[in-house]
Amino acid sequence: MYTTKFLTLLTVLNFFTMAAVSSSTSKDKPGPVERSLRQTLLDTVNGYISGFNNPGPDLSGVVALRTPDCNQRILPANLGAPPFTNEGYVAYSRRLRTIITNFEVRISPSGENEAPIVVDEQARIVVLSLASTGDTPLGPYANEYCITLAMTSDGKMIREVTEFIDSRATAEFLERVGTLTLLSG
Repeated sequence: MYTTKFLTLLTVLNFFTMAAVSSSTSKDKPGPVERSLRQTLLDTVNGYISGFNNPGPDLSGVVALRTPDCNQRILPANLGAPPFTNEGYVAYSRRLRTIITNFEVRISPSGENEAPIVVDEQARIVVLSLASTGDTPLGPYANEYCITLAMTSDGKMIREVTEFIDSRATAEFLERVGTLTLLSG
């Protein structure tokens, strides 16, 4: 819910900014407001998050906005997660969703001096602070992430994902999952 409101606000602000620029630079020819690269990057971010929250029955939503050669790294390296191709990440997500239900990703609320989204238009990189929640047979699931998305030159597709995950929450979750596996086996 926070994600949609935040991105809607950004869209409205961007519209008024672009309309003001358009009206001040072309007084003779009113035309359609062009989408800024920043807004395109933010639209891709919104689609990325939506893909986790509404992945579809085959989970293709989690990779829908990724280039065919996109790779995802999960850090810190001491977690031992291999880099994932799109197919590998869908398989990984499928395994997780057999344990985590009602999985939801959202932009983390930011503190006074923090930004939940940082956009570098020139480099086509967006950095996000995300949080997720879900349910497991052993209780609630929650985690936090710092995600770096490297985008294509037009900003419409993701070519690389770097995910820094809360390693403590992940270790505790994996310990609980191991207990679940022992109990169900």
